[in-house]
Amino acid sequence: RIIPNFVHEIELTARNIGTGATAGGRVEITVVRPEVRLYQTNDATSRNLIINRVSAEPDSVLRLVAKPFYFAVSNITQLNFSWLFGGEKLVSDDGPDTLDINIGADNQFGTERSQRINVENRSSVREKAQATASLFIQPQQQ
Repeated sequence: RIIPNFVHEIELTARNIGTGATAGGRVEITVVRPEVRLYQTNDATSRNLIINRVSAEPDSVLRLVAKPFYFAVSNITQLNFSWLFGGEKLVSDDGPDTLDINIGADNQFGTERSQRINVENRSSVREKAQATASLFIQPQQQ
């Protein structure tokens, strides 16, 4: 069971076999909940954290990347990613953590749609996180 802010304390003592000298210490580990953050990316190197809202122009492609934190896994393939855009479930062609959204030319300026990502540990359903953001269609820049 995950109890956020619970602190595990580990005390240890090391002894030198040759000299008999000892040293001790304590390590405190604070338990945190898993998190997922959404990023907007324009190329392979730049990522901008999305706080609540992201803007896009009509007739463009919006690339989102989900970055999971604090999951008890060693590889991203041990996580399930579920993308929802405007209530529709979408599947990524570029890997489970990346989603390209094609913004059609017919989208109205000022339109706003909800984007959500759910991430869950395949081996522990208690380890899950969600991030949401609104997508705002803005006029094309001249």
